[in-house]
Amino acid sequence: MKMLNSKLFKFFYGIILLPFCYGFLKVFIFIIQKLEFSDRFVVIFLSGLIFYLIIHFCFYNPIRIYVIGHEFVHMISAWICGAKVSKVKLKKNSGAVTVNRVNTFIALSPYFVPVYSIFLVILWGIIKYVLSVNLKIEIFIFLLGITVMFHIVLTAYTISVGQSDFNISGLMFSLVVIFIINLVMLICIILFLLPVNITFAEVMSKIYFETKISYKNTLIFLTKTIKYFIESIYDGKKFIN
Repeated sequence: MKMLNSKLFKFFYGIILLPFCYGFLKVFIFIIQKLEFSDRFVVIFLSGLIFYLIIHFCFYNPIRIYVIGHEFVHMISAWICGAKVSKVKLKKNSGAVTVNRVNTFIALSPYFVPVYSIFLVILWGIIKYVLSVNLKIEIFIFLLGITVMFHIVLTAYTISVGQSDFNISGLMFSLVVIFIINLVMLICIILFLLPVNITFAEVMSKIYFETKISYKNTLIFLTKTIKYFIESIYDGKKFIN
């Protein structure tokens, strides 16, 4: 009963956050429009994104690699939250981690943590700063594009086939959280790694503005809908009388 009430509240939280998701998406599109597409780093990053799409849909779907990373993030998240991992099961297209307790973070973290992008950053740091190997930054940017698209495509696929992970907090709340955090991740990559004609302060201001407009328009729509519904009922009763 307690879990049911929690999922019900989270469902309404998810509904409430939908206008924010819309406003946040508009900000993301606005940032993309501010990218300097003629810059070589942007071209290289986009090439990495496209390269993975070609590999995935034309040659090889690395779902097994994704599953390993997915379950690894479940394990790390469980340890961070103080839970004990008792069993890990890996199959060709699926996997499972058995823990003694679970929460929203443990359940959803693989869907918004680009684990192979993090592995890439760590490996790059070791090679460049520990082993002192002078690798070109262009290689890192290209590989980052590949790992980011890997995360996006296979996360979308995993969500589309249905996951028991969403039973913890409910589908609505889970999807909203995954959407928002992934957008935050993509925006951070663009702002801190790629040349873009916008500052962080301007992005925060844009988020506030678009969120405010989104909630205002939602409130206007709901007000008009409720007013129309009440007037329809009143007119119907008047007609009957």
